Formats: sequence, structure tokens, C-alpha cells
Amino acid sequence: MLTFWSDMNPLARFGARRNDAFDDLRREMNRLFFDFESARPALEMEAGWPRVSLDDTGESLVLRAEVPGVAEKDLELQVEESTVSLRGERKEAVPEGHSVHRKERADFRFSRSFQLPTKVDADKVEAQLKNGVLTVTLPKAEAAKPRKISVRAS
Repeated sequence: MLTFWSDMNPLARFGARRNDAFDDLRREMNRLFFDFESARPALEMEAGWPRVSLDDTGESLVLRAEVPGVAEKDLELQVEESTVSLRGERKEAVPEGHSVHRKERADFRFSRSFQLPTKVDADKVEAQLKNGVLTVTLPKAEAAKPRKISVRAS
């Protein structure tokens, strides 16, 4: 939360205000922080969007990605040995006959690739989109699955 100089100055309520270099500095600092706060969602998206988690169940890896507002037809998933690539696009279409009065949700594209800790069987990969969360189940390749080895006494 930003506090502006006029909020802290008791004389500002009565219209009396000093105009000095410190007032100018405070105004510039307020403007700087306001501009930074309004640009933050765009910066976060560039840094690593969508947010993901990768879990190992032993038999497979499960990748979950938050993709709210992205339609199933606008998602592309590619798997090669131990790499997963996720691409997508969110399009905000205005219904015909309507006009836009305010637009805070922008159209965007994203692309991320992840190096997996093991090779996966690309033929058995399953993906499901539900409630804005993409869940990708990546079964491990037979050579990468853990094996039980029995020990015999001699």
C-alpha cells in the first residue's frame, strides 16, 4: 500500500501546502512506485509463467501448470525423451455488438520448456485441463523406473 504525502500532511486538508524540493521528491517517488506496481503482473509473466509443479510418483512424473483462461485448443504440449515443452495463448475476445469500457486482462502467449530428471515414455503421456490447471502425467521409460532386486544369502 502506498501512502501519499497529502495523506500524512495535516495541513493538506485545509488547502495549505508547502512546495519545496522534498514535496517534488515525494511526488516523484509516489509516481515511480505506482508505475512499478502497475507493471508487476507483466514482469511476473515474463519471469516464468505459467507457474508449475513437478512431482515424482515413482512410476511417473506429474506436471501441473496453472493456465487460467487458456482454452484447451490453445495449448500445445510436446514431449521428447526427457524434455517437456508447453506453449499456449490466451485470447480475450469481445462478443459481437459489445464495446470495451475497461480491459485489465490482456491477450498473451507463453512458452516454457522443462528438463525432466528421467526419460519418459512419450506414447503414454496423458494431459487433462480442469479448472484452469493443466495436469500432465508422464510415465517413466522402462529403463528409468525403479526396480526391486532380491538379495540372496550365499
